[in-house]
This record gives sequence, structure tokens and C-alpha cells, in this order.
Amino acid sequence: MNVPTQIRQARDVGVLGWVDKLLIAVWRGSSIDGADVFYDEMTRGFERYQSKVGHLAVIEPKTEMPPPEARRRISQVFDEHPQACSVVAVVFEGSGFFASAVGSVASAIMLLSGRATPFKVCNNLPEAALFMTRHISVHGEPITPGLCKGAVDHLRTQYKRASLRPPSIAPRG
Repeated sequence: MNVPTQIRQARDVGVLGWVDKLLIAVWRGSSIDGADVFYDEMTRGFERYQSKVGHLAVIEPKTEMPPPEARRRISQVFDEHPQACSVVAVVFEGSGFFASAVGSVASAIMLLSGRATPFKVCNNLPEAALFMTRHISVHGEPITPGLCKGAVDHLRTQYKRASLRPPSIAPRG
């Protein structure tokens, strides 16, 4: 089944979920809290799978640049598990200066980690799928554009549902 599982919402900045050994994150904001959620989730995946883990990040238009502390936190997880990650692809759903600037930040994060992990800034999900499938598979099958699109759509739906729920109020007493 290629629907993301173990879905976690990063407050109001994004949503993450696993499809086998591939962590997919959809970001619509950035914060240290979001970086901490990413760090925790990647750490869980690295510790569980040990190797051949992949990451696909989808950055929505108008997403703010992550602050320096968040960039360091993201880079830290790759430093702590140098052999676990096999590929990272980042898709920017924007154009022009935004995509260029965010692409530069993503590249800098991977450079900070000092790892030779295959990394690519992609223009769209099909390009990301083609790149990632050269390095990992999902449930023993190649990563396809349809798998990526379906998983990203599912994560967005889950994010939307979670953001529409009223906040829970703990009983006093």
C-alpha cells in the first residue's frame, strides 16, 4: 500500500508521513518546531531501517525560509546517521526568485551535513520520482510519479482535516 502512514503534523507548518522507507514532507511554513518534528521523524526512520532511507520534501509556494537554527537542526539528523540516507529530493512548487532562493537554502542544508547523499532540487514530482528511483525503492517497486502524487495528495488531505478540527480543551480540575 502506498498511502503514507505514521503521519505527523508539524504544527501549522507542514505534514510528514512514511511510505515504506521514504519520508515525504509537505511544507507550507518553516520554524524550529517544524525542524524538530522532521529531526524526530527522520531519526525514527534511520533507527528503524538503518539504511536505504529516502526523503522527499515538497515546499509549497510562499513558504518562508527556515531560520538558521532550523537549518542546523535539519542538517544534524543527517550528521548523526551518515550511512542511513540514500537519497533526498526537494520539489519547489513555485517559480522565479522564490524557487531559486529556497533551492539554494536546501542545497546549503545538505552541504552543511557534509554527506555525499545523492541530492537534487527538482522542478516537479515526476522529476523527483525519476531521481529517487535510481537510489531506493518502495515496497520493492520503483518510485513512480503516481506514487509521489498520491502520497502528497493524501498528506495534504490529512493536513487539511487536522487544521479544520477545533482545538481540544483539557478539562480543568
